[in-house]
Amino acid sequence: MVAPKILAVALLAGTIIGAGMFSLPFVVRTLGLGTSALYFIAFAAVYVAIHRMYAALLETRSTGGQFVNLAEAYLPHRMAPVAGGIIFLELVLVLTIYLILAPAFVELVAPGMGIVGAAVFWALGSVALFFRTSWLGWAEMFGIVAILAIVIAVLLADGGMSLPSFVYFGGGGPLAEPPPAGGLVGAVLLPFGPFLFSFAGRPAVGKVVEVARAIRASGRPFPLARIIAWGTAFPAVVYAAFVVGVLRLAPDAGPDAVSSLVGVASWLPVTLGTLGLVTLWTSYVVIGVNVQETLERDLRWKKVFAAAVAIAAPLALYVAGVREFFTAIGFAGGVFLALEGIFIVVMWRRAFPHHPWRFTSWLLVPVFLAAIAYEVMHLAGGV
Repeated sequence: MVAPKILAVALLAGTIIGAGMFSLPFVVRTLGLGTSALYFIAFAAVYVAIHRMYAALLETRSTGGQFVNLAEAYLPHRMAPVAGGIIFLELVLVLTIYLILAPAFVELVAPGMGIVGAAVFWALGSVALFFRTSWLGWAEMFGIVAILAIVIAVLLADGGMSLPSFVYFGGGGPLAEPPPAGGLVGAVLLPFGPFLFSFAGRPAVGKVVEVARAIRASGRPFPLARIIAWGTAFPAVVYAAFVVGVLRLAPDAGPDAVSSLVGVASWLPVTLGTLGLVTLWTSYVVIGVNVQETLERDLRWKKVFAAAVAIAAPLALYVAGVREFFTAIGFAGGVFLALEGIFIVVMWRRAFPHHPWRFTSWLLVPVFLAAIAYEVMHLAGGV
């Protein structure tokens, strides 16, 4: 049966494609298109490996479970609660990033209503946490359709630079941003946080594994590894098209690509705002459900308290002043998601000590360590 496989790909890809996409035009503008293409390929490959490792870990637990459950099983005793706490903070920060970006989309649809619209966005995302999770695959399918519509709208909008000239100049030409502070090291490592954030989709991997179990229980095959590879790689194609479209329209795109497109075409702001809110909302709900289930299943919280934390924590961070989009994405990807990647590699190696690819798994760790090192140096003012 094809539909469950397509829904599984959509669930993973739809969760991956979200707020991170809107940081990439600025990153590509900094690196140039040619160099950025290597980053797209490399980070897609990193997360194909990480997502497949995480799926394999989940399949070792017959009763399901979330990250905290796996950490207790496969990490050293004292490390497990630390890892669980880091992942919880990561998920809450990711939800906060969606709240940071939501007002920008609302402003495109209803100028002057950004904060009010963001509150409505948060309320609708919170209410959805109480719905049955069986609809999430269809929601993410709808989210992918919305994202593709955004990309098509951006590509169709009439800009001042033709696509062929952009492709020609991209990669260090007139569209390349001057190197950031920190020189070559800063230029090379700056994209790590945003790219890690843009390709991370671990919260949806558990749902894909649930689909796989349901299909296999009925006696039908389900190529889990292939589904995860497609679901992780597909966003790279969408990102590339979006970046080309944005930089064709706004060669000086800033850290937030949404605001860079205002005034490009009369019909584009409303279209982009509406579709953007749809895709942000679907990803917000999937990640919010993951926060709730982590507290409920792994920490054995009552459902009402788990839901309350999933609802209130991101809003608390937003109200507390966490509102810089690019900075938040860089920190979430370069620190929290990098640590998550290291934890997954360590757990996978401990769970599968005789796996033929076990030795090569260490090749992923330097990527995450480099991302952490950059964010630490950046916070310290070194880059």
